[in-house]
Amino acid sequence: MTSQSARRVFKTLLRTEEKVFAKDLQTLKAAKVRTREAFRAPLPSSTLEDKQAAVAHARSVVHFLLQNVAQATRIPPKEEGNVLEDRYKIHIDPHRHELGDNETIRAGRKNKKTPSPCNSSKSSSGQGS
Repeated sequence: MTSQSARRVFKTLLRTEEKVFAKDLQTLKAAKVRTREAFRAPLPSSTLEDKQAAVAHARSVVHFLLQNVAQATRIPPKEEGNVLEDRYKIHIDPHRHELGDNETIRAGRKNKKTPSPCNSSKSSSGQGS
């Protein structure tokens, strides 16, 4: 059963890479090479638990790629004053990508007491600028 599961998740992972990296051929090729190398490499131990763990890891990679990787295309730069501005359009599929509201990130920042560079330089030199 495990070898059949491994073949199935291998094919699923390759199809997922095709979907996720469709417009980035260099990354697609690198992902496919890495996937093939990983599946061809022998496991350190060939116990059933190790094989099941490897299949579970491959499934988690599929899940991560589908929910967290989005493609972007470069928009031709436009001139803002004397500066060329690089812009990109990100292609997000609301049915596939994990869209959050960043509340957990903001909550984490509130709990950290990191001094700003401006405050730390004033307190270390003893003078204000």
